[in-house]
Amino acid sequence: MKKLFTIILLFASLVVSAQQGEIGALGGLSYYNGDINPLTPKYIFDHPQKVAGLFYRYNLDDRLAIRITYSNAEIAGDDALRQFQPDRQMSFKTSLNELSAQFEVNFFKYSTEGDENRFAPYIFGGLGATNFKVKEAEPNSSNVPLPKGSTLVFPLGIGIKYCLFPNVTAGLEWGIRKTCTSKLDNVYTDPYRLSTDNDWYSFLGFSISWKFNLFNSYRCYN
Repeated sequence: MKKLFTIILLFASLVVSAQQGEIGALGGLSYYNGDINPLTPKYIFDHPQKVAGLFYRYNLDDRLAIRITYSNAEIAGDDALRQFQPDRQMSFKTSLNELSAQFEVNFFKYSTEGDENRFAPYIFGGLGATNFKVKEAEPNSSNVPLPKGSTLVFPLGIGIKYCLFPNVTAGLEWGIRKTCTSKLDNVYTDPYRLSTDNDWYSFLGFSISWKFNLFNSYRCYN
C-alpha cells in the first residue's frame, strides 16, 4: 500500500511540474454502504457524515483531464436508525484519508476562459489508496482492538463543472468508491456479518478551483 501512495505522489509531482492546471478545494457529505447500511435505494444515502479535500487538475485538452485528490472524511452507520437489522444493535464511526488519481472525460468541450464552452457534465474513474481507522464501535470488547489499516479503492462517478468567471471553476460531483476490505464498519466476522461483499463509501459535494498557467495566461488548457 505504501508503494501505491508513492506512485500516486510521484505521478502528482510530474503533473504539477507542467506549471499549469487547476488547484481546488472540495467539501460535502460522505456515506457508507455495507453490512449496516446496504447498497440499496432505500438505504444508500443513510447517515451522512462530512468530507473535505484538496485537488490538482491538469487539463490535457478541452475534453480530458487528470486529477490528483486528497480527501479526509468520516463514515458511520447505526442499526438503531433503520429497520434493516434493528435487533443487532451495532454502530460505528470510521475516519478515512484517501489519495487518488482520477481521469475525467467531459461530455462537452470545456474552457476556463469564461466565454464559450463554460459548462460541461463529466464522468471520472481512477485508482487510489485509503487509510482508515474505526474510532467508535458498538458492541465492542475492550480486549479487541478496533480495525485500522489501508485498502485499495476504485473511484467512479459523475459531475458537472461551470466556469464562474475566467480561471475559476465551480463543480458538483458524486462518486462511489469500491474498496478491498470489509472492516470499515467493524462488521467482518460471524454471526454479525450478513454478506461476503466488501464495503463501499461515497462522496457528494461541491468544489471550487482556480486555474494557473505560469507561461501563458490566455490559454485554457495545455
